[in-house]
Amino acid sequence: MNKKLWWEGSLPFEQRRSIEEFEEHIERTLGEFAYTYSANTGPISVYVPSNLEACGEEGFELDTAAIAFAPPFDHDDMINAVAHTFTPLGYELLTQDERDILWMDKANGGYITLLFLDDGGAGLAAFSGCRPTDGTTKVGQARNIPDWEHELTPNTP
Repeated sequence: MNKKLWWEGSLPFEQRRSIEEFEEHIERTLGEFAYTYSANTGPISVYVPSNLEACGEEGFELDTAAIAFAPPFDHDDMINAVAHTFTPLGYELLTQDERDILWMDKANGGYITLLFLDDGGAGLAAFSGCRPTDGTTKVGQARNIPDWEHELTPNTP
């Protein structure tokens, strides 16, 4: 018997928003947020690249690129800005302490994480959870990495 993972949504797998919708809406919004919010911070960059993997029998799971924000920035302002951006997209606050804040899409699965780092910076990433495909994403196919990820990744053309 497969144990349900905490980040899986409550909707049956077939009814969840597709991995392509996650890429189009959540991943794109993450990149837009990074550029917009970076006006309030030091430099931004990608510190972990995105990763798309097959999951289950017919699904895919995407870990977006993790974006690093250098100080200075106000923690509370950043928390509020992330919540203001992603709550309308179906994410609800799940947990919060001084260092980690998680918002979860309880219906479709997946979460947004904001982490305040020991060096004074912050990291922001989104994780889709296992989602169905509309048929355009296939195992073994090269993924179209968003422009913002290329632009923010050190040492890439």
